[in-house]
Amino acid sequence: MSLRVHKAKYRPALKKGFGRALSPWMNKKHLILLMLTAMVTTPPITTKVHAESLKKNRQKPPLSSSLNDRLQKVRLRAASKTYKALPFEPVTDNRLYLSKESKQAPSLKEHKGNNWIEISVKKGDSLYSLVRKNGLSIKELYMIMHVGVETSGLQLLKPGQKLLIHAVDTSILEIIHNQNHSRKLHVKKQGDSYSGVTTVNGNKVDVIEPRSNKALLTRHQSYPPLRKQSDSKLQQKLESTMQQLGLMGQINNRKLAVALVDITHASEPKLAMLNGDEMMYAASLPKIAILLGAFVEIEQGHMTLDTDTRDSLTQMIRFSSNENATKMLGRVGNHRLQEILMSDRFKLYDPLQNGGLWVGKAYGKTPAFERDPLHNLSHGATVLQAARFYYMLETGQLVSSNLTADMKEILSDPKINHKFVKGLAQHPEATIYRKSGSWRNWHADSALIEANGYKYIAVALAEDPKGGQWLSEMIAPLHDLIVPKAYAKLTR
Repeated sequence: MSLRVHKAKYRPALKKGFGRALSPWMNKKHLILLMLTAMVTTPPITTKVHAESLKKNRQKPPLSSSLNDRLQKVRLRAASKTYKALPFEPVTDNRLYLSKESKQAPSLKEHKGNNWIEISVKKGDSLYSLVRKNGLSIKELYMIMHVGVETSGLQLLKPGQKLLIHAVDTSILEIIHNQNHSRKLHVKKQGDSYSGVTTVNGNKVDVIEPRSNKALLTRHQSYPPLRKQSDSKLQQKLESTMQQLGLMGQINNRKLAVALVDITHASEPKLAMLNGDEMMYAASLPKIAILLGAFVEIEQGHMTLDTDTRDSLTQMIRFSSNENATKMLGRVGNHRLQEILMSDRFKLYDPLQNGGLWVGKAYGKTPAFERDPLHNLSHGATVLQAARFYYMLETGQLVSSNLTADMKEILSDPKINHKFVKGLAQHPEATIYRKSGSWRNWHADSALIEANGYKYIAVALAEDPKGGQWLSEMIAPLHDLIVPKAYAKLTR
């Protein structure tokens, strides 16, 4: 049976009660098998909507031989060129650590000079906004913020606190954070790394030691599979929020899919989703897959992150440039990208989980070179797989730590003010790393959002003329589920 069958041919089956569980490659026997399996394996159910979501997202039966043949053809075509393998490779972590040898942090008075920027924190200020305002390196800021608990506290700037930033051109050489009258954090750059110390009344405290490659490998492996991290409380809150927004009808009709992941504690993520494995046309959102493909090739030495490459990737993400997306796709390779997405290292497109991120066509008027085998889409996504991309990015599971910082810098500072960005306009404390997409009735948005020490991932796909409006209206309530309202107000 051909996979490229229009949905209209299945309407008689839908009317007979088999519902959307009958995908083009399922029959009655498969459905009965799923129902019998559900009686044995169904996890605890919290709400009626959650029960429906679990039933719809259950793993599909084995693929048909014709589908396996087609997937194998994609893999063979991608493997026709010689590439390095894609296993997980532990890399040297160049993030910053505070050194025991660090000297006592000097006072503010000792550092006033031409190369120092003295800042008094005001309402609504974040370190991210202050660094961008002064034209400093976002990549180095990312490195500083991921040293440990102490430097992550830089996200918790409060009105009245003092900051001193020592900079040359765009490079950050030192940061002194006057947290209160007795406590200071001093981070200093030395060569390609940083050292620093926290002092209380001039005495060193909270020294953070560097970790070995073996420890880093253990750290990477400690992150759990996101799919298995469903949180019943967050699930109930998500369903209640969608109900209050009047969007449950669209969710039940599979015209809307939403995923929300609290990754404030990255090793213990909390997942909630509705239609999480529903594969939908996603317009420009899958350009994040091209971004990943480019950085995998850069990591393996097949591409160079030169000025031209960085500019093209930035234009592709921040401005959603189709021309640059097509250019970067060409450099990565059409079928090479599909190999990367389906590799065991990433599994961002998984036929056994109804698909995921897929790019089967350049962003232009050229015909598709390989539509996705399950749904015949040229550019597709599921909200869960898009959320996995951001989770793997934030936990360093995509590429090395230095390249992760480059990827986040490219995803930062979105230039198209709609959907999630528009909806969070009243939340200046939010830092957004994001890629959206729109075409005709299809609307998509995905983001990693940081605010006041909290982090979460939000992804939504909609098929409706009002889909863009739905996404703009839902993101602020979703933000409030993760970032307490009273806490957020303190930074405005």
